[in-house]
Amino acid sequence: MLLSDLLTPDRVVVPMMARDKAAAIAELTQVLVARLIVGPEASAGQHVKILSHIARLLRRDAVREGLMQCRTPDEFHHTLLTVEER
Repeated sequence: MLLSDLLTPDRVVVPMMARDKAAAIAELTQVLVARLIVGPEASAGQHVKILSHIARLLRRDAVREGLMQCRTPDEFHHTLLTVEER
């Protein structure tokens, strides 16, 4: 599952308040927590994979900066889709 499948424009709040990697991870995690907690039991380990994926993406300075500069949910989602296609 891609982050762009979970972080759709209707679930994203932008601009992100985070200004560093740890804060960005925490902010994106908050967006996902409700969805993962109420998700099906079959996806019980999915949250670990998603958190790992977030951390890997945000380690890249260009990705982190690009996401933090988005001003609309659609722009954020498009940026995420572009990054995940690579």
